[in-house]
Amino acid sequence: HTRNKIYHPKIDRQSENNKLSNMVERSNNSLRPRPSMKSITIKSTDSAEYIIPSTLPKDINQNAKLRENDSDAGKELELNLRVSRIEELLHILNYTISRQAERIDAIDNLCNEFDHFDKARHDKELHLNAAAILFQKLTFAIMAHTGGRDLLSNNPSDIGQRNCKLDYQSQQEEIALICCALEMVYRGSRAAVQESMNNIGMGMVPVLSQLLNHKAMALAKIQVSKSSSIKNSRSRHEETRDELSYDGKKTEKLGQAENVTRAIVASVIKILRSFARAGTAAQKRCILNQKDLLSTVFGIITLRKYNKNCRIYGDAEIVADALSTIAFLADDSDECNSHMILTLADTKGLINVILWTASNDTDSRVRTQAAFAIMNLVKVPRCRLSENQQTQLLDTLLALFDDSDEEPRKYAGAALFNLACSQEYNFLLVVHQNGSFLDALIRILRKDHNVKNRSNAAWVVFYIFSGQSKVAQILENHCELLDALADVICHDESLVKVPAAKALRKLSEIVTASTPCHDALLAALVKSAEGGNKSC
Repeated sequence: HTRNKIYHPKIDRQSENNKLSNMVERSNNSLRPRPSMKSITIKSTDSAEYIIPSTLPKDINQNAKLRENDSDAGKELELNLRVSRIEELLHILNYTISRQAERIDAIDNLCNEFDHFDKARHDKELHLNAAAILFQKLTFAIMAHTGGRDLLSNNPSDIGQRNCKLDYQSQQEEIALICCALEMVYRGSRAAVQESMNNIGMGMVPVLSQLLNHKAMALAKIQVSKSSSIKNSRSRHEETRDELSYDGKKTEKLGQAENVTRAIVASVIKILRSFARAGTAAQKRCILNQKDLLSTVFGIITLRKYNKNCRIYGDAEIVADALSTIAFLADDSDECNSHMILTLADTKGLINVILWTASNDTDSRVRTQAAFAIMNLVKVPRCRLSENQQTQLLDTLLALFDDSDEEPRKYAGAALFNLACSQEYNFLLVVHQNGSFLDALIRILRKDHNVKNRSNAAWVVFYIFSGQSKVAQILENHCELLDALADVICHDESLVKVPAAKALRKLSEIVTASTPCHDALLAALVKSAEGGNKSC
């Protein structure tokens, strides 16, 4: 949830809310059957009719069923009232061109309606062309009065000066409100977001990309100007009252500009994340090919690393959304598209900073999204990574397996599964740090509460030992892995039993009588045969 209270229009919506709640309450009250009431017909906004019986049903079950139907009718009526309210607000916004105050009032009211996480309602909002109308107002706000030069300026440090434009802040607040409203609308389902992308979304991408590039740099410069102003104020010992007052006003204006600009950056990042999540391979390539977009997202993550106490991009949510955007862009589950993954891998320093963030950041949301990005980026061919990057990748996965939160561990397990499936890292996974990954797999099989994680671990064992007879010697110091597989076959769910049985069978093909772990393998096979079921 990124919407900041950056604008407080002086309007009273209490009467509107009371009117809506009273209408719903009256409709719900009227739907309750009473012994003396006559048949009543209530019409909702979509002309649907609800017939109310005149007498109470005698059967208790029938009475309960009637109350359930009445409750559904009340919810449907409330939904229809909300849809009518949104249609009215969109109509008002669509025709407010010349008066900025009316536009801001309409956008703020729409934000109040859109600020929820019900995907079905957001889908309805997209079908009402809310995104198209908001995007039209966004382009109008950017180009209003100045042709976009001041609104997208990279030098907003003069905001605190006495001669700054009076309407600059209100223009920025309008842009921030529109971006917040757009971000809320695009919380809908993938199908609805993709349909919107097919209609207008790809026309929005260049504008949003340019807006993000400029506002990200503006946010950094505002922060530098603000820090410099505070530092200079503290360094001077003798100041007049006017100088102190001026410095205070300048710092206050810079603080307001910082909050508004941060809201724009956060909202645009979330919109691009929604596009990357729902877009096709061609649409993802279009997003990735936007000028300076990837470098801007990379800069947001990098400054989080090197400026731990800096508030420029210190917001964990912004950094997490930036990492999530990269993860969705690298996802090729819909169509085979190695171009995007290679483009991301070839971006200098990107993989290194993501790996560092996944294992060192203090915020669990950031570590989770970094692990999510790694899960998709490990599909990069091994030849594209240097030896240092390969070592850093494996060390990061080991660190994630010991993370205190479950989500980073889940994505680390999926990343390890992807590595094992590629079979390029199989030997390296077995011998890395004297079999540290084997110890990690044992812990997952025995102690992880997530059945999917245990299933992935069993499949990893199956894949990494496929055709790897020369690494069987390493099992001498990790015979517990064989016993863990046998325990899984005897006591775990079928989702884990099947890959564990396959892994144990694969190991029996490469372990010979001369192998030190041969006795442990025989014991595991006997144990699994006695305690397992026929399917294994």
